[in-house]
Amino acid sequence: MRTLLNTMPDSVWLKDCDGHYIFCNSMYEKLFEINESQIIGKKDDSFLNKELADDFRETDKQVIDSRKQLKYENKITYKDGSQALTETIKVPLFDDNNTLIGVLGIARDITERKREKEELLNIEEKFQYFSSLTNEGLMIHVNGVIIEANQAFAQLIGFSNLSEIIGKNGLDIIPMSDESREKVIKHINLSSQASYVIESYDKNGVIHYLELKGIGIYYKGQKSRLVFFNDITERILNEKALNESEDRFKNLSSLANEGLMIHQNGIIVDVNIAFARIIGYNNPDELIGKNGLDIIPLTEESKTKILQQISEKSEGIYLVDLVKPDGTIVHAENSGKEIMYKGHSARLVLMRDITEKVKTQNILNERNKLIESVFNLSPDILYIYDVTEHKNVFSNNGMEKILGYSEQEILEFGSSVLSELMHPDDFVYYCENTIPLYLTTKDEELIFSQYRMKDKLGEWHWLESAEMIYKRQENGQPTQILGFAHDVTNTKILEQKVLNSVIETEEKERLYFSQELHDGISPILSAIKMYVQWLFKHEIAEEKQKVIIDIEKLLEESILTIRELSFNLSPHVLQNYGLIEALNSFANKIQKTASILIVIENDDITRFDDKIEIVLYRVLCECVNNSIKHSKATEVRINLSKNKSILKVEYIDNGIGFDVKSLTSDIKGIGLLNMQSRIKSINGEFKIYSEGDWYKYKN
Repeated sequence: MRTLLNTMPDSVWLKDCDGHYIFCNSMYEKLFEINESQIIGKKDDSFLNKELADDFRETDKQVIDSRKQLKYENKITYKDGSQALTETIKVPLFDDNNTLIGVLGIARDITERKREKEELLNIEEKFQYFSSLTNEGLMIHVNGVIIEANQAFAQLIGFSNLSEIIGKNGLDIIPMSDESREKVIKHINLSSQASYVIESYDKNGVIHYLELKGIGIYYKGQKSRLVFFNDITERILNEKALNESEDRFKNLSSLANEGLMIHQNGIIVDVNIAFARIIGYNNPDELIGKNGLDIIPLTEESKTKILQQISEKSEGIYLVDLVKPDGTIVHAENSGKEIMYKGHSARLVLMRDITEKVKTQNILNERNKLIESVFNLSPDILYIYDVTEHKNVFSNNGMEKILGYSEQEILEFGSSVLSELMHPDDFVYYCENTIPLYLTTKDEELIFSQYRMKDKLGEWHWLESAEMIYKRQENGQPTQILGFAHDVTNTKILEQKVLNSVIETEEKERLYFSQELHDGISPILSAIKMYVQWLFKHEIAEEKQKVIIDIEKLLEESILTIRELSFNLSPHVLQNYGLIEALNSFANKIQKTASILIVIENDDITRFDDKIEIVLYRVLCECVNNSIKHSKATEVRINLSKNKSILKVEYIDNGIGFDVKSLTSDIKGIGLLNMQSRIKSINGEFKIYSEGDWYKYKN
């Protein structure tokens, strides 16, 4: 703005209400041959002669008292004694609250123009010459009757030939409003030389604004009046539009929450309170006339960004950062637009404080990143499936860990992801049974499913999933499903192995009892049958008595064999006396035939549920058999203790031990898995440890 004012041919200055100079341009310095530094903060009598200083104070007072613009002419005497005639305009300045804050003065040297006009008035023959050179309309009248005019005047009032207007009363032929006509008459009667504006109409009724200025002269020996006409329609309309625009800007800026600022070449010329507060000021007036890049606490990167936006005249939205004195960072969203402001090119800047928005977004980003990290730490698959578009919209890296497909590869499957990867039988079941559940399931309810999915290598994986409704349409129709899927392939394999083991064990038991019956009971019964047949054929009493004795022995042997079989099927001691007695009976029997010490300890354990006792008896017997067959153990300890309703059974031997992990994951470990399955069937927990010279089971 200062650069613009310094290029003007007019003298410009600004004083506060007490008469102290606030600003002056270079022409004002030249006018009085004094530097600005010697003017600012001083009053008129500090550097002007008394007469001129008194004249300045008087006219300033008139402007302040009337609160209106004042236009007048005065003579100025320079230091070298020469004089100049100036046309001075003084305007009152107000702040946004309509409080008078000073007087703006503009002075133009009209010495030469005045001299030319005076010469024109005194030299009649020069009229035609000057009137043809100027674009202004010139007209001379005597008591209103036009006696001379130039072509420009004729065209201004709607005539093409001067002959049409000479000798006519100007008040009759100039198309003007009644108010304007009264204004013209008033200036004629007062012989006023002041400029004024009237409204004229063309043939189409369009208003034109004409600036008039008259002066009394003698023309061709008559007392006349020379009037200058200047069409200022465009200027008036621009001023009105500008005033309306400025009013709208002030009204808008005072109500806006966003910061609004107008600058010209970086110098702030207007700003609202919201903008001032964003950059750390309370009073917008503190910013007027300052370079925005100097007073706005921008980071260097943001300054560079703003300069680029200005140079490119960009209207896009961009982000900048401000640093408050306490080091606090303010994040702002900026946009700019080139405009005309008070007749000059300017740039309107809108600034919005988005610090809280950025903080919230950062928190959300961190939270989302944390959630994503948590999801990716899970060995399971987390996914979001769109049931309307039939495709996955999100999956964690569990998908890649289990099935070998990246998230992008899953997305590329599109709507064929399930039909391509899900087992055909399971896909049919999913379409017929699971999809209908989505329509009836409530938001917090879970849908459980098991199905097979094919991995990248073509291998099938059993997945167990839990799903819930994630998003719905406004009508309540589900659109997206959130699900977790766990790979249960190994569990399925082990379950099958356990089932096969159970079947194999049952078959072995059936074969054992079949062989026992065939090899043990069947020969004895056959011998008894032959003895009975012999008795029917012979009559010798002594011989019969011997046979009967043999039959009795065979019957006793049969009964004993049947008892042993019955004990193996379900020991009568277990049924009649409980787990502890049955274990003691089994231990005594084993110790008679095997070189192993079996120690059974208990805390006065009483009877339990029949199913629990049977399962524990079978498992412990299997443990003893394993110790004898595989561990080379010489001692076994079985400890039973009870804590409230919890029964703890600990089996320990001093055998050679084994690799628990490899054995339980291999087909050779089916016996252990079978025991684990039995314990699980009675709501128990089965643990195995192998520690040096001792290995133990806990259940």
